Parts: sequence; C-alpha cells; structure tokens
Amino acid sequence: MKILAINPITINHEKFHKLGHELFLLKPYGHYSDDHLYKNITPLNEESSFEDFKAAAIKIHQEHQLDAVDLCCDQKQEWLARIGKDLGLKSYVSHHTVELMSDKYKTRDQLRRAGLDPTRSITLTSVSQIREFYSQSSTGIVVKPRAGLGSRQIFQIHSTQQLEAAVLDLETEISKGSQAFGGLGYIAEEFLEGNEYSIESFSIDGQHYPITVTQKYKNQADAVEIGHAMPANISELQRSETFTFISKVLTELGVTDGPAHSEVFLTPSGPRLVETHCRLAGDFIPALVKLAFGIDLVELMVNKTLGLPIDQSCLVNPKNNRFSAISYGYPNKEGKITQIENQFNSAEFAPETRLFLFASEGHFTTLQHGSMNRLGACISVGSSFDEALSSAKRGIQSVRFEIE
Repeated sequence: MKILAINPITINHEKFHKLGHELFLLKPYGHYSDDHLYKNITPLNEESSFEDFKAAAIKIHQEHQLDAVDLCCDQKQEWLARIGKDLGLKSYVSHHTVELMSDKYKTRDQLRRAGLDPTRSITLTSVSQIREFYSQSSTGIVVKPRAGLGSRQIFQIHSTQQLEAAVLDLETEISKGSQAFGGLGYIAEEFLEGNEYSIESFSIDGQHYPITVTQKYKNQADAVEIGHAMPANISELQRSETFTFISKVLTELGVTDGPAHSEVFLTPSGPRLVETHCRLAGDFIPALVKLAFGIDLVELMVNKTLGLPIDQSCLVNPKNNRFSAISYGYPNKEGKITQIENQFNSAEFAPETRLFLFASEGHFTTLQHGSMNRLGACISVGSSFDEALSSAKRGIQSVRFEIE
C-alpha cells in the first residue's frame, strides 16, 4: 500500500516500512535521521500554505497512485485529512471529525449543544474580551490557542496580576487574528477545578474501548506536563464515570475507528473535557500502555490505517499487569549545556527502564517549559503506582546537565 504522511512519527512509520508499505512524506521542516523510511520526501516549509501541500500531494498521487493517508500526527492533521478526502484516499477517520477535534472552540461548542459538557468558552478577537471573561469567572480562566500544540502559549489566570501579564504577552498575538496558531487564533475558557488526566482509547466500528486513565504531573506555573503514570491512582467509580463520559464524547464528535487521546479534569461535578484528538498520544504514552497492559496501540493504529482486521479481544476489559510511568527533565537555568554527566546505571532499575536524552553538549536551553524544551526522559515500571513513578523520577535525576 502507498501511504501519504505529513510529519514523521517514527513509531508507526517504522511499522509501515517493516511491513513493506511505501511512505510518501510531505516534510514541512527540518532534517530527520529516519529519512530512509520514506519512498519519497517532498520538502516544504512552515510558511507553505494548504494549497502548496495539496499541490504536492496531487503530484505524488498522479505519479504513484496513493492508497491511504496516515493521520497519526497533530501538526497539520486537518490538512492531511482534507487532502485525503479530496483525493479519495483511505482514512480511519473523516475529515469532518478531524476538523472538529482540531479546533478547541468547535469541540466545546459541539459538546455544550449536546448537553455533555457545559464548560464556558469564547473565541478572542481582542484583549478586552479577556478582561471581561475573567470578570465573569469565579474560578479563574485559561487562555490558549484554538489549535495549539505542545503546551505552548497557555495562560492560567487567577489574579489581576496574572491577567495583566497575559494581556501584555497576548496583545500582539491576538492582533494577528487568523494568522495565530494554525489560523484559528485564541480562546478563553473557564478554569476547571480538580485533577487532570488523559484517557487512551481505541475504537472499532463505532464501539469505543477506553483502555486506561493516565495520571498527569504538571508544572504549576505554566501547566506544562512533567510526567505521566498509569493506571491513574483514582477510584473504580471515577474510572468508570470517566470511561462512560469519554465514550459519549467520541460518539458525539463522530469518531468510529482508530486511536483517541483525550484529556479531562475530574471536577466535583464529574468529568469535563479539556481536549481530544483522533490520534495516538505523544510523550511516549503508547509505550507506557504497552508496558502496563500489553496492548500495542501503534500496531492497532497501523492495522486500522491499512484496513486489516483487528482482534478486539485485547481491548475488552483490559487488565494491567503492572504500572508504568515517565518523568521528563527540564533545564533549571538558561544558557549553553557545557557538560552532561550521565550516572544512570541500568542494573539499579527494572529491565524495561529506558533513559532518553534529547539534548547534547552545546545545546542552548530556555526556561520556557514547553514540551519542545525537554532535556530528557525516563520510562520505568513497577508493581505499584508509586514504585513506577519513583523509578522514572530517579532515572532522569541520574543525569546532570551543566549549563553556563
């Protein structure tokens, strides 16, 4: 099969490649060490328009007769879904659903009208709206891009001081209007009280199979994720309510097949959605699912893209054999990394423990805690929630970065 992709997601493209399928990549930026996975690479750039991408896809289709699109991506997923629809290529999810889930305001509006989630939100066209929306809130507000990625440009506002700081930062961005973050601008929504979790699920023929609730750990200052652990340390009642809620959400948004990664707050009045995506989670979460439950989400997604039959028995009432966790390392100061002292000793950890370093000597760091600024990560397992999380934290803490 010949498959069109937009940005390289190595975990699933390796599987396509090993199975003998041909991948055709529209590459908007950068150089990747995995270029050997692709039959053809068409270089584009961040400024390229949808029409540029579509024209490149049409040319590839005319020359090679493409069969399907690989929608396991977040950047430009809606573009790829639209191209796939226009060219008549196979896809496990409709363009309408991708478009709806890619726009945080449209998602919320759909769920409000369906009576599934009453969370208030507005689209922003001026900074004065931020002040007005904040004045109407009793719990605070969150301002974020309608189509943002990687936890960037998210502002939690609980005081007038935070309000004015956010207004100052956002004034220029909001003035860009449709040019900001994927062409959709910003939204403001009410702050949800409670703890935040994610749900990893897979759907087959309209039947949703929630697999696990993942516990998130965030930096309190900017809400950027610093770790995950699963299954989350919550009650069975909370787990059941969350699974029921997210199944209704996916149905309302038109999801029938494939993976979904959804984020929720468990509030005093029940689960509320943060956002949901018809793709695999990032941040190594599929690896955590495989370690804890033995379910290979990447293989399931690849088979669904290829139209192969899927044995759903592994998805019915999945049981965790152990717990898994990941912890990320961030810089504690800005500057240049002059030395990396790696004292990680694999003999002190479970065999499945893996350490990943994302930065090298000479790399310049920033204190902006976006997911793109991580220095490394450690995945580990344990017979208990606390054991797995403690092991992952200990693993990443065994690496010291000298920054000057």
